[in-house]
Amino acid sequence: MSEISAGAIVYTKENDQIRYLIIKDFHSNYGFPKGHLEKGETLEEAAIREIKEETGIDITLDTSFKEELNYVMPNGIDKTSVYFLGSYEKQISKKQEEEVDEILLLPYDEALEIITFDNMKEALIKAHTYLNHKKDNNNDLIQTIKFTLFSISAGIIQITSFALFNEVLKLGWWPSYLISLILSVLWNFTLNRNFTFKSASNVPIAMLKVFAYYCVFTPLSTYLGNYLTSGLGWNDYLVTGLNMLINLVTEFLYQKYYVFKDSLEKQGTHH
Repeated sequence: MSEISAGAIVYTKENDQIRYLIIKDFHSNYGFPKGHLEKGETLEEAAIREIKEETGIDITLDTSFKEELNYVMPNGIDKTSVYFLGSYEKQISKKQEEEVDEILLLPYDEALEIITFDNMKEALIKAHTYLNHKKDNNNDLIQTIKFTLFSISAGIIQITSFALFNEVLKLGWWPSYLISLILSVLWNFTLNRNFTFKSASNVPIAMLKVFAYYCVFTPLSTYLGNYLTSGLGWNDYLVTGLNMLINLVTEFLYQKYYVFKDSLEKQGTHH
């Protein structure tokens, strides 16, 4: 004979720290809430229902994580338990008196220590790794969006000041480009340091690293742009726009993986 149960590794966040909901049954085993499927139920439906019954909590199920545990029960029945991830916010648990002896809400290390069976410990390790990887991906996306938006604002400053120096003051392409580039760099670096990468690094050292980048980018982009506009007759604003696009991509990668690398690694150790 065989049986199948469905449940979830349930978590919530307190002060930006993940805490896992662990239940203790009347055999003094610590693990995750789960239960048998009722007639016509899917695994997902059973997991949501069982967790509500056992803990009183309504969860949001993440079915992109799925861990299947197979084992033989003491009575000889082959058992399969399928666990998803379940999250909730601002709810108070209430144990099911008939099946649950105690409900605990623990940080990862304590949850891993108290869980009774090794296969459940392994499932928790996988779930925690999955959540941190998902968090890292979200952080990367947010960083990219912030950097892009701040760079757009810097681009507006650059193209506006370029037009002023080039069209009104008649300084020519390369002086106008150089001055407008410097203005946009100061604006972009300040915003991204404070809001995108949130760096606590020594500001003078970070500034020197950015300065080193522009010691390479500035002469190369200025020389190339001057050649394209004066030598080949390309449109001033087309060349400036191409330089700005190259600047956007290369500076983001340079700041993320070099200028603020140490700060990002320190943030990563706080998962």
